[in-house]
Amino acid sequence: MSAQMHPDEWLHVNHVPHAGQPALFLDRDGTLIENVPYLADPEQIRIIEGTEEALRQFRLAGFAIIIVTNQSGIARGLCTPEQYRGVENRLQQLLGTSAADLVYASPYHPQATGPFGIPHSSRKPEPGMFLDARHRFAVDLARSVMVGDSLSDMRAAAAAGIGRLVHVGTGHGMTERAAVCAFASDNALAIELMPTLAQIQPMVKTDPC
Repeated sequence: MSAQMHPDEWLHVNHVPHAGQPALFLDRDGTLIENVPYLADPEQIRIIEGTEEALRQFRLAGFAIIIVTNQSGIARGLCTPEQYRGVENRLQQLLGTSAADLVYASPYHPQATGPFGIPHSSRKPEPGMFLDARHRFAVDLARSVMVGDSLSDMRAAAAAGIGRLVHVGTGHGMTERAAVCAFASDNALAIELMPTLAQIQPMVKTDPC
């Protein structure tokens, strides 16, 4: 993995976490919102039921809320940076008081062409977005939680040393669940399996796969 820093233009700061604070890290598409491939239209955002209350409970428990999202549609020319930001801004408006403190996006894809068609340490399954949160904001990764619907989410979080990993069945979750459990077994990891973000409680762990 290269030592690239996360570009400032792909980090949206709504509120700075305090040093040493744990975070609830979240994938976006398929975890927070219904998965729409290469989402470019804010009108297509559909927040998954129970998301806002789950975020509220984590915030009350002292967690910062941080979105970490791959957006290869930008590299592929299927979504412009302006369209991505329009979606991001609308999502934060819809979440209201549950809006994320930080939003990290990785617009890269190594098989695309153009300026974003390169390997980059921010693109999951690399852990760059998580490590940047630790370096830049002193987020406590060991006490943090990652929730995502894909194997790449779990691999990135595990590589970063996130203390609690939760795989949800929304989005690509059920398609990737067997691979997630195989990854957990091969690496002696405890990855919790939940139907959606709504069922996850800040201080209550469930049986892993």
